[in-house]
Amino acid sequence: MDWNTLAAAFVGGISGGGLGSAAALARLRTDRRAALRARQWLDADVVADVRQLLTNASPSPERRGINLSPDKGAESRKSAALAERSHQVDRELLRLAAGHPNTAVAECAHDLSSALVRAVYASEWHVRDVVAGRNSEEALAAAQGAHAQAVKAAKELERAVKESGKH
Repeated sequence: MDWNTLAAAFVGGISGGGLGSAAALARLRTDRRAALRARQWLDADVVADVRQLLTNASPSPERRGINLSPDKGAESRKSAALAERSHQVDRELLRLAAGHPNTAVAECAHDLSSALVRAVYASEWHVRDVVAGRNSEEALAAAQGAHAQAVKAAKELERAVKESGKH
């Protein structure tokens, strides 16, 4: 038996297998990073929808109260559109809360879902009070507080989404 040939075959087999394994490991890490970035973009879409709802469709409660249309039908259509959009965004948040692999993102999405629903309803109650001539400071303060909590929860979800993409 030629020990040199056996040693050369053994070293060649290990180095060849090692190079293939190292390449496969590098590819696996690259794929994982790409999957995290793709997941982060999907989550960022939900955060963007929430931000858009909080700033465009449901601006600060005082702005909604000030910008009321004298046409009750127009105001009803605005409220219906806001409710529809709110339900869509809430469903996205609940999906994140139920199925996100990152616990921090799931918890923040759950908290934001509740805060967003409270903010939208409080804003609607304030608008209804203004329309009915009951421009209550308490209702406005409650709507402002709920809106501020939703904005804070949205920032927390955004932070969690950014952090989840780093791991």
